[in-house]
Amino acid sequence: DIEPALYLIGSFSDIGRFWSVRSFYSEARNWFDKVCASPEVTRYPIAFSMALNGVSFIAALQTDYKSARDLAEESQRICRSLGSGGELGLAGALLASGLTAVWSSGDIVQAEVGYEHAATIYEARSIQWERAFAILRLGVTARSRKNFQKSLLLLGECQGFFLALDDAFGLARAY
Repeated sequence: DIEPALYLIGSFSDIGRFWSVRSFYSEARNWFDKVCASPEVTRYPIAFSMALNGVSFIAALQTDYKSARDLAEESQRICRSLGSGGELGLAGALLASGLTAVWSSGDIVQAEVGYEHAATIYEARSIQWERAFAILRLGVTARSRKNFQKSLLLLGECQGFFLALDDAFGLARAY
């Protein structure tokens, strides 16, 4: 069943987090390759874009930055072509692009712009876990810029989200 498989692969807060916490990066990418071998993936552009985002994040964790960047850019193209219907996928692509920019080249400016845009989309849609993650990343970039007051404010804000979500892993990252 291609569409649900794409959503599972693309989930930052469910199986995607399991794969990243357990370092099952190759497993994630293998499942992505298997699912994407089906010509049906193009019938589900939103789910496909979310899977691209999830695998972009996994590729970045593997330090395969070129693939991570390419996957996130492909997702952004798909999402932008969908207009407002592609906003959630676009938010995920912006998060993935931001992570890749910071981890590959230290480009904090590009990352910040993407994280802020993603956080705005998630806030408008009341999607709390992903919003908390975007704010967490903004707090980390503020810390990298040595803006410690802003970093503490942002990290404190995302701690509140992770507490409300009963997410001990997210809370630990925010601390």
